[in-house]
Amino acid sequence: MGLLARHALTTVEIGRVDEAYALAEHHRDFETLVMLCHDPKAGRPKVQAYIETFGEDFAFVLYLWYIEKRASVLLGPADP
Repeated sequence: MGLLARHALTTVEIGRVDEAYALAEHHRDFETLVMLCHDPKAGRPKVQAYIETFGEDFAFVLYLWYIEKRASVLLGPADP
């Protein structure tokens, strides 16, 4: 997880959800946007709006995230 993602998630923790989304949107950090959209603390998932706004750039990162999460569920935790 990068610095921007950590900052955005910390911002969510202190209740500044809009700022977390705005920061990730401004920097076009699609990985962070995907994480925010799936974080129950961040509320209001905007996946469809981001697909419409950012197109394939966002959709590709979203797709990879879904593959990774699905693989994690199917395979279980990684060995240390």
